[in-house]
Amino acid sequence: MESQLIYFILIVLIIVTAINLKLTLRLLKIINSPPVDVNNQLPVDIGEKLPIVMGRSLNKKIEEKVSGDGVPAVLVFLSSKCPVCREKVPEIESIYTKSGDAGLTLRLITKESKSRIRHFFSDSKLLKALLVVSNKSYKTLNPTQASPYYLFIDHERRLQACGIIGDENWQSFVDQINNVELVEART
Repeated sequence: MESQLIYFILIVLIIVTAINLKLTLRLLKIINSPPVDVNNQLPVDIGEKLPIVMGRSLNKKIEEKVSGDGVPAVLVFLSSKCPVCREKVPEIESIYTKSGDAGLTLRLITKESKSRIRHFFSDSKLLKALLVVSNKSYKTLNPTQASPYYLFIDHERRLQACGIIGDENWQSFVDQINNVELVEART
């Protein structure tokens, strides 16, 4: 009787190990070749209007539009779980301080809890630019839920460009923001 029990336990362990190996290999395949290209899954086509999405700032209880009314906007998506996002915070803070002079609004969009966001940004001035949105609204703006990710929106809420922070469009934007500061310093 004891030997039958041992054989039964051994067979169960072999089956569980095989299932675990199969799931691990499937997960490795997904990680190595993600099924979605961030740049091919846009919230809307370039030039089309984004839907109106509402969000709440951390301190205010009033909902406001994510895109600035009549003002071009840069929507930035960061995740507190993303190490690359943490590295981008100083660059984004610099842009945020210059964005008003450039005539645009910079908004950080998140769906994370207020405590997690406060911890991530600690004493950053970016907390003023942060809007918390629902999970559904977040997916409307960022279908792939990529981070660090951005959307450039014109004054009519039309999508102009999007991508991962650090790409060619983002670098061009950073150069333009820095040039605005140089032009103002000369005048």
